[in-house]
Amino acid sequence: MQSVGSPPLIANSPRTPHAGNRETHDWGPESLSRQTTQVTARLGSLLDGAELDSYEVWEARRAWRALINKLSELTRASERLRQSFAGVREADRQRLVPELRKFATELDDRFAEIGRMLEGRPPECEPTSVPLNFEDKGMASLSPFHQGALLLYRSHLEEIDKLTRDLFETLADIRNFARARGDPTYEAVPLLPSVLDPERLAGVARSFTGVWLGWLAVLYVPDFPNTVEFIVLTNAVSMALCLTPQVPISRMFLPVALGVALGGAIYVLVMPYLASFASLGVVIFTTVFLLCYLFHRPTQAAGKTTALAMLLLVMGIANEQSYNFLSVANLAMVVALVFAVLAVATHFPISFRAEHVFLRLLSRFFRACADLASTLQWDPVNPPTRWLHFRRVLHLGHLARVPSKLAIWGTALPAAALGQSTTEQVQALVESLQALAYRMQDLVETRATPQSQALVRELLSQVRAWRVGLQDIFCNLSRHPEAANFTEFRSRLNALLERFEGQVGKTVASADQTSVSARENENSIRLLAAFRGLSEELVNFARQSGGIDWARLRADLAAPTIGTLIPSSRTRRSSDGKICL
Repeated sequence: MQSVGSPPLIANSPRTPHAGNRETHDWGPESLSRQTTQVTARLGSLLDGAELDSYEVWEARRAWRALINKLSELTRASERLRQSFAGVREADRQRLVPELRKFATELDDRFAEIGRMLEGRPPECEPTSVPLNFEDKGMASLSPFHQGALLLYRSHLEEIDKLTRDLFETLADIRNFARARGDPTYEAVPLLPSVLDPERLAGVARSFTGVWLGWLAVLYVPDFPNTVEFIVLTNAVSMALCLTPQVPISRMFLPVALGVALGGAIYVLVMPYLASFASLGVVIFTTVFLLCYLFHRPTQAAGKTTALAMLLLVMGIANEQSYNFLSVANLAMVVALVFAVLAVATHFPISFRAEHVFLRLLSRFFRACADLASTLQWDPVNPPTRWLHFRRVLHLGHLARVPSKLAIWGTALPAAALGQSTTEQVQALVESLQALAYRMQDLVETRATPQSQALVRELLSQVRAWRVGLQDIFCNLSRHPEAANFTEFRSRLNALLERFEGQVGKTVASADQTSVSARENENSIRLLAAFRGLSEELVNFARQSGGIDWARLRADLAAPTIGTLIPSSRTRRSSDGKICL
């Protein structure tokens, strides 16, 4: 389990990796989670190349895609488990869930068998089921909210159990270690939410703007130099910027200019005196090594690639070599014009300045939270329409993608935009948003389960006020994220929980349990715990928000004051009388 960045399933677990080496290695769960996410993100591109290189991989490509999708789901499930760990930290989980240690051992065995199959060896044992039943007396002694936190924790464990079993079976099918099961079917990965990702569409708009500006310059500017090279370079550099949009265009200019200057110097001063392929090979190797050494960092990948292309383009190596200084001068002028066109496309029609994109993503994240909160209705009779269901899928996609993009853009924020805050504080803010996204996903999934009608009737108005209050805060944060007040959020939530917990306990004790299934009761308590977990993460965001220099990040906006965390039954509304969405 530690390999996917989750907390230990049981306290003081002897399987915690290298606990004594934290001074020299960062084995914390946050670091492991980031590393796992980065590795999983690279698997897709590696599989793209493997499908072309290997016929065996091409034949099993659907299974490999399903495997990578399951790995991504397992990473998210493990992170959600880690986020829910705070709610059960003080509970004696080993006593409340007697089979927990056995479950952890079973997961370790599954990962070991998956590793064996990846090495090409058959598994020695099949996955076995370990029921995670609660100890009744211990659960009865807990408060309803703590019961809900433990139920939510167990649901994440059950999800990990299912995903690891699917991983085992999928890999066994790929390696032909599985028993004959007919033609296996794999769940298709939905592509529409990722295709409609606004940041992807913004990158497309940026690329098209650059290319069209290039064409217009070629068509309407007389005697434009090297028109073909200009259009090709404009398209190539704009596509490279689509892959790494967080890289400022000024950072790409230096390696490209160096590639042109180095290639021009070799073209004019060195190549006329070369007499063999061996000497040419030494020159090419030396220059390529020099550029790769100077621009070796991952953030310089796009500039390095373009610089190498410019080096070979300027050198113009051919069997019948000719030399003309004007070709180097014209190409240098073309490169300057290319970056001038792309500089315009970086700010028009959509700005790609790091601080603008960061705030844009932050606003989109909270708008998605507000829209999802509006769908959390108590009435299960009226199912959502197809349009509402489609919007929910899109917003859930935003919750899944925006935090990772914020982490990337947060590292690209310039010192002028950071002001008094640091990159570490920005990353802590992003991590709180990731936790908030997981809590919102838990709430949406738990709300879709059958609920106890007795609890619905008794707690309808209170839970509705809680939900609408969260929705209202998300709306305000989407416009003014700098206005989150940690002290106010914390005090309001503590007061709410103190009143709400006693009422929930009375309602559960007085409800007619003969007419309510145990599963419905569990779902209702899990739902209340999910509401609490979401509110706790919102408080955590407010605490992290206090360390950000919002005045420098968005100096043109004044910071208003957000209202209470949980308003009274009189819901605040916009000027047209509707709930702020």
